[in-house]
Amino acid sequence: MISSVTHQTKTLPRSPIRDGEHYRHLFGRAKWYLILSGPLTLVAAVAYIFLIMHPENPKLSARALIGLEKPTDVSGLKVGAASNLGREDIMMSRTFLKDVVQKQSLQLWTKPYAREAFFDWVKLDTAVACGTYSVHFSPKKQGEYYILYYDTSAISVPLVGILPGTKFNNLVVGNWKTDSLIHMPGINLKFSRSLRARPKDFNFSVVDIRVAVEDVYHSLTIKRADPDKGINYITVLLESRDYALAAATANTIADGFIDKNFSYRQQRARGIVGSLDSQLTLSQANLAAADAKIRDFRHLNPQVGLSQQTQQTVSNLARLDNGIQGRASDNAYADTFRKDFQNADSSQLIRIARVVADFLMAHSVPDGKALKEELDRLMVIQSKLNESYGQEHPMVLENNRNISKAISSIRKSLDDFIQKGKAEISQKNQSVEQLSTKLGRLPALEMALGELQRKQQIFSDIYSAVLSSYNKAKVEDAVAITDFYVMDYAVAPLPPPADNTQLFFLFALLSILVSFGPVVGYDSFDKSVRSSRQLERITGRQVLESVPTFHQLVESHWAGKPGYRPLINVPTHPTFIREIFDSLQVKINLHLMKSKHRIIVISSLEDAAGKSTVSSNLAISYAMRGHRTLLVDADLRRGTVETTFRLPDSGGFATLLSGNSPLTDDDCRRFLVKTMIPNLFVIPSNPEANNPGALLSSPRMAEFKQFCLRNMDYVLIDTPPLGAVSDAAVIQGDFENYLFVIRYGKTNVADLVNRINEFDQLSGKVLGYVLNRASLNSLGSYQKYSSYYVR
Repeated sequence: MISSVTHQTKTLPRSPIRDGEHYRHLFGRAKWYLILSGPLTLVAAVAYIFLIMHPENPKLSARALIGLEKPTDVSGLKVGAASNLGREDIMMSRTFLKDVVQKQSLQLWTKPYAREAFFDWVKLDTAVACGTYSVHFSPKKQGEYYILYYDTSAISVPLVGILPGTKFNNLVVGNWKTDSLIHMPGINLKFSRSLRARPKDFNFSVVDIRVAVEDVYHSLTIKRADPDKGINYITVLLESRDYALAAATANTIADGFIDKNFSYRQQRARGIVGSLDSQLTLSQANLAAADAKIRDFRHLNPQVGLSQQTQQTVSNLARLDNGIQGRASDNAYADTFRKDFQNADSSQLIRIARVVADFLMAHSVPDGKALKEELDRLMVIQSKLNESYGQEHPMVLENNRNISKAISSIRKSLDDFIQKGKAEISQKNQSVEQLSTKLGRLPALEMALGELQRKQQIFSDIYSAVLSSYNKAKVEDAVAITDFYVMDYAVAPLPPPADNTQLFFLFALLSILVSFGPVVGYDSFDKSVRSSRQLERITGRQVLESVPTFHQLVESHWAGKPGYRPLINVPTHPTFIREIFDSLQVKINLHLMKSKHRIIVISSLEDAAGKSTVSSNLAISYAMRGHRTLLVDADLRRGTVETTFRLPDSGGFATLLSGNSPLTDDDCRRFLVKTMIPNLFVIPSNPEANNPGALLSSPRMAEFKQFCLRNMDYVLIDTPPLGAVSDAAVIQGDFENYLFVIRYGKTNVADLVNRINEFDQLSGKVLGYVLNRASLNSLGSYQKYSSYYVR
């Protein structure tokens, strides 16, 4: 009964030491690439940054602060002042920015350089032509310059520049030493002092005003005031690489915004003054007419007078009439707002709601102030959310719903105000009717006098109210108070100092990536192995031995010769090579210690891996130890054992397996070929078999196995590569021990493992692997003692 040994696959854990050894060998093989690529990349990067590419200034923001004043109500009406919040949106208006662009002549670009490096003063007008202007200074005549112009929209070709044959327009020729200003069609310039100190040729361009406006629009950030957090100012941020121009532009935006609001406030105040002036003239005329009527009545009826009680009734009646007119006027305004709500689209609702909230607060509506503050708070939140999220974000949608609720509350409060006003007017009308009935009981002349005095008091109250509002408006117009002021003008931001440390690390990182990146990338796709530990980690099995390339160790006149044989019994081979195969057969014996089955099948994944060389030398090692050893060349397609041992032509393994009759021991002995090495027998392959797979799975193969167990100590069967044919797997049912040869740096180990796993029982029969044609650096302890053997 033949016992069998089951070999379990063990997955070896990753180890920093093992990985370190792998990468040490990897970088050692690529040392010349690493030595050359790293410094060359570093030198090229530094040269490109400092010699070819001109680094631009980092983008920084110039900041101006606009403070908010609480506006004074000069309307003379009970509407109140409109909220300042939201009026900063005018600065993002392209119409407003167009004025800024024209004031600062921002159509002229000197990118990527600062404009102040070339010009102290720039002024453009509507006659300017868009395109590129090339400024050249004469090297022969001191101070002479000339400027060329060409239309970039007509000849702009990337990476080519100015096309051959392009006709330039010579705009101006002059001498900057005698002419301080440069005049061209639509452009007036003055060279900077630094440029005049060191003249150098340069280009500048003039872009369409819409392009310049968009450039400013996308560089501008407006941070709104946030009264809830105590931020009562607006922040104007303009990002640019031209720091001085950015500061000047930010200040122009701030001043322009204040001027716009001041102009609006003046226009509003003057409109109110004009309206109140007309009302004052009319009320004054009405009062004068009422006074004249009373004088005329008393002249005609000197005996008619009113009692004190009647005069009090007349005063109350006049006061009620004024109250009715005032409340009716407020209701008329409120009704106008309600119609505005009904006719407004979604973009106008917020503006109307703010005005209505101010109206309610001015008329002392209990919840007017709370509604206004809530709407302002939600609008500030909306502005912040819009800066960070899209319109479909849940937080934005929730805030929009809250704004809609706040607007609905304001509309409801406005409706309540109108209804309450109607109730007050109705109540006062009832009081007027009662007082009028009381006066109706008086004699006709007293009743007429009472009516005249009532009208005179009404016109007097109206005149007093209009006169008070008129005086306020005149004062506001004269004093010219604005809602905003510049709290802090922008100054040119200071760029951070150059951080050479960061630049050094950036270049070093680039050099490392270029040097080590390709090597590590290639290694990640390379499934071959170059060390025994790497092979163990991938396969999860023991690597029994690493065998170096023979011709690297023998004298040069032997290597590559036709008579050269890679056998360890050749005297020219180093002694430690024989020690390696002795070690290999000892390790195999440890695996076969409890087994009587001493037959070993040797294969590989691909051809030229060295399996036949390993088989032959392992067989010699067993034979030289006194074991009766048989080497079978089962590669019935391309056998090499006959050539290796220089055997005469004779019948081979294919002939032995042919036939249908039972195979006897005498039949097997006839095919054994004795070699010059004691105890070593060989059966060549005879590679003329028509169907090798069928022969290897024939009954005679099992009978041959029994012959080997009875007559040999060790049997080594050299089979074809497993990746090419499945001959080695066909015989797995007859044999228990497999040894696979891996070629250093060539064999795709992952493919070999997958190929082995395709066969159910083969994986458990693998004794281990032999790493063949390994470098001396991967031999481990043998490397230390190789010098002892090589003399």
